[in-house]
Amino acid sequence: MKIREVMTESRHCAVPSMTLEKVARKMRDLNCGLLPVSDSDGKKLSGVITYRDIVMRAVAEGLRPLETTADQVKTPHVIHCYSDDTTSTATNIMRENKIRRLVVLDNDHDKNLCGVVTLADVTQGSGETETNKQ
Repeated sequence: MKIREVMTESRHCAVPSMTLEKVARKMRDLNCGLLPVSDSDGKKLSGVITYRDIVMRAVAEGLRPLETTADQVKTPHVIHCYSDDTTSTATNIMRENKIRRLVVLDNDHDKNLCGVVTLADVTQGSGETETNKQ
């Protein structure tokens, strides 16, 4: 099964200058735990920010969410897959990098964001369930 069949299509991003308060509100409103960080047109990715980044790199360090920007706490290395990759490929990438969310880039491999896929997406999409694992 291809990633495009199970991913959440989304072009929602945070921009580097967005405060953590705004990032957290956007995550809440979108009900997501990861936002790609990109330029204003949403094409060039400069990193990702997760709710864990906000907690571990900002809150735990006493940084102020109204003043601290996404750029200051983002993870600069974007681990990703492509929409034409298989769910097995995405699962392996997540396992190797110990992550649960993965940025999905377009088929043309020109690094345009087209969505996000989660571990739950790929395991449910591949038919792998608790009963199948036993």
